Amino acid sequence: MTIKHTRFGVTLELDANDSDTPAMVYFKSGSATYDCAIDSGIVTGNEDIDLPAKAIEWLATFEDKVEQIYNIARG
Repeated sequence: MTIKHTRFGVTLELDANDSDTPAMVYFKSGSATYDCAIDSGIVTGNEDIDLPAKAIEWLATFEDKVEQIYNIARG
């Protein structure tokens, strides 16, 4: 089951059935794993796209849920 959370034009997609990338971030035409998006503040498409600062703060509030999804997906 895939769960999507969207705010500030950014979508966090959590998919416990995807053991490779269970937490992905999408913004405009780019994407990144959750960890890369939080660490770098960018998603990548044809070019690097900066995430809005408010979106990074918002994404950080999902840290516990993301950890749970990783545990389920890789468990």
